[in-house]
Amino acid sequence: YMIMGDYENAVKDYFEMYKLDKDRFLHEGLGTEADVIPGGWNWIVNVVEKDLRRITHELDSAYETSLRELAAKKLQKMHLALWTYHDKITKDRDNAWKHLEQSQYFKQVYTMSLPEMEIEHSRGLKEIFNVDFIQKIKGAGNMSRMPIFIVGFPRSGTTLLERVLDAHPQVAGLGENSIMNGKVGSIRSQLQDSYKRGWSYVHQVITTIGNEVVTSMEKRWDNIVDSRFRDGEDSNEVKPTRIIDKLNTNHRNVGFIHMLFPNALIIHAARNPMDSVFSAYKHDFNVEFPMPDGSTKNFDNMCRMDTAVEVYQVYRDIMDHWESVMPGRIMHVRYEELVHDLEGVAKAVIAAAGLTWHDEILNFHLRKQAVNTWSSTQVRKGINTKGIDTWKKYEAQLEPMLEMLGDYIDYDLTTSHYTPIKENF
Repeated sequence: YMIMGDYENAVKDYFEMYKLDKDRFLHEGLGTEADVIPGGWNWIVNVVEKDLRRITHELDSAYETSLRELAAKKLQKMHLALWTYHDKITKDRDNAWKHLEQSQYFKQVYTMSLPEMEIEHSRGLKEIFNVDFIQKIKGAGNMSRMPIFIVGFPRSGTTLLERVLDAHPQVAGLGENSIMNGKVGSIRSQLQDSYKRGWSYVHQVITTIGNEVVTSMEKRWDNIVDSRFRDGEDSNEVKPTRIIDKLNTNHRNVGFIHMLFPNALIIHAARNPMDSVFSAYKHDFNVEFPMPDGSTKNFDNMCRMDTAVEVYQVYRDIMDHWESVMPGRIMHVRYEELVHDLEGVAKAVIAAAGLTWHDEILNFHLRKQAVNTWSSTQVRKGINTKGIDTWKKYEAQLEPMLEMLGDYIDYDLTTSHYTPIKENF
């Protein structure tokens, strides 16, 4: 319901969760936006403060790993709620930061951080996608302009950009569910097998894979339309000529995307480095990572300041690499310019997609459609500049992050094919 913007039913589910399973509510339900709940923050804070001591005792007395991790999850969510309360409501920065640190401390009890995987993956991609390889695959792939790929660091404005594009009558967004997700390993294996038969055959394989991916995107769109029809929504959907594939981590896969779709628009959303890393650090990402014994472990590189910075540096390095081997191939969109001049930046993006302008794009936030991503609530509120320089409220506490970023503290990147109306950042 939160994804669909149906806050009335979301509240009903919220209270039902609390009534039926209080412990589940404490480690899952606290992520709900307080301003949609009757009683708001007062009700949440009373629940959390009442149970903090009880759950802390559960953690201290638990001997089994699973019980310790369950108690840590509850405490992490509780402290995260109190961080949000003090950050948004009381404006007590010291108290807010204390709870954020506590939240991250407890998250690390049940969460893995593996920045070395990002580093190794990036190194391998740079070795494969060099200038020579880019030249050899020229002419291969699916030549359609239908796919639009949006990439970027987490919390960099990719969801906002997708929603703006999705407001165009000929464009459809698929949400945070990339068609490339989980397929890169298979694509790489097929390419390795095809090398033995020469570059002509490699081209055939690349084109075949590209055709298959386009077909998958079209089928996914058809499934979305069918689902809306079953839910009683208007089924008179115009078949889109552009379909958006958005996933932040696809910044790693730009080489594969270009290889499969040499004419597709690739958009990179970029944001002020400190705002990007701080926003990712304080966000509650949760990804289940498969373990050798068949179990899963929570995975999040952003819950530690040092690993969040390390992953950001890897992201910047790989984006620099793509620009060096494929200059001008990627369209960059600067978040700060987008929120200061929505119409100007949106027109540049629509033109790059080969589409005509429609004024209803400026009212993208009024469209009733699912936004299945961490940024769903923010995006429904429309354009605002509140996300600029948010880190400065905690400048003293973030001094270590500033030092860790080093030379990456600046990002001299502006929106492609766009002339700013004023100095935006």
